[in-house]
Amino acid sequence: MTNEPSFNRKALKPFLHIWWVGTLVLFVLVALFWPRTEKITAMELFTSWSSSTAELAALDPSLPAIVYFRTDWCPYCKELEEDTLRLAEVHEALGPVPKFMFNPELDVQARELADALGNTGYPGVWVLNANSRTYTKISPFENGFSLGIDSTNYFVKRVRRHLY
Repeated sequence: MTNEPSFNRKALKPFLHIWWVGTLVLFVLVALFWPRTEKITAMELFTSWSSSTAELAALDPSLPAIVYFRTDWCPYCKELEEDTLRLAEVHEALGPVPKFMFNPELDVQARELADALGNTGYPGVWVLNANSRTYTKISPFENGFSLGIDSTNYFVKRVRRHLY
């Protein structure tokens, strides 16, 4: 006979069961209550932004506007669209403001507009002020790059500040 203490697995079984159930409950609660940022669909994004230069030219002079130049190949444009423009809060914050999205590589009139504004890179976000009728370029990225919720809020505040 040895003097080593015996290990009773049956006594440990209820504690393991409680631990597994507790862990499962914790994961479910985290999944249910973790804060989520709602996004609109890509289709909603693109249909809520006009791509007509004629509509922009015919815009009521008392209204502000947002003009966004993008290309299909630009990774920063995709990041801006996915991480900022598709956020429901951004969509709501900019809701009633006329928004225009152009790809200057596919539309000659859009290219002429981009050149007239001095747009030199993508993404290019320009805000047309309702009072002064001047365009202001807004960087969608805080400190030049890196999107996040703070950068998104900063972007929305800057756009709104230049609208009126």
